[in-house]
Amino acid sequence: MDEDLRKLGVSSLITDALGHRSLIATYSYADVIKTIFYLHAIGGDVLDDVNTLKQQLKDHPELKICSADTIEYVSQELRCENSEVTTTKGVVHTINEHDMFNKLLPKLCKLGGVLNTTGGLTMDYDGHITENTKPDNGRSYKKTEGYYPVVCSINKLPVYMQNRKANTPESYGQLAVITKAFEQCRAEEITLTKFRADACCYEKETIAYMEAQEGLSYYVRAEMSASLRIALEDERDWKPAMLNHKKVEVCSIEHKVFGEQRYRA
Repeated sequence: MDEDLRKLGVSSLITDALGHRSLIATYSYADVIKTIFYLHAIGGDVLDDVNTLKQQLKDHPELKICSADTIEYVSQELRCENSEVTTTKGVVHTINEHDMFNKLLPKLCKLGGVLNTTGGLTMDYDGHITENTKPDNGRSYKKTEGYYPVVCSINKLPVYMQNRKANTPESYGQLAVITKAFEQCRAEEITLTKFRADACCYEKETIAYMEAQEGLSYYVRAEMSASLRIALEDERDWKPAMLNHKKVEVCSIEHKVFGEQRYRA
């Protein structure tokens, strides 16, 4: 595995993105990130498992496995400050966005050939509640404590991420996140032809942005409204289909969105 990473030039790519550590440092940023990768590869689920990995591979002539303590203080070196926005209702949204890591993500996906840049790809936007007992967490709409990061992914591979406390919904600031993700994909010559999201992206500005993207088809779950419910109730041409391994009935209608242009629903 390590030989494959060396052939791909993963260490150089990470160093180009994150920079160099001190000249007296034993481990580079690439060594630390690769150690975390190896930890996941062997099924490790806590950081201390890396110490077992380090002991077992201590005699390897080339592989550099750092300790759990090293991972922790290198993570502190790479950390970026939170930004806070207080709404008119007094709600505080805490956002953490690491520009260097976000630029690294699509580069890593391309490097291994897992993202084909010669054809069109589909980007998904979604939020993921990660429950935890950290002192800086927030309370989610599910009444649990944790973080609520949003992820733009292609083929289930993250190409852009933004972390938030769990009190910040995935709909908050989603157009800014999507715009940055699209721009970074263009910079890496990753062609997007489809975009998918649930109702968190059902906002006028986001729909307008999607409309302005040349050659892009987008699929955003519409929020139910009285007019949409009536249109669906009046529709008679329903057809059977399988959705998530369940038998359902579907139809296709045109519906006016945000009181303006008619869209396919």
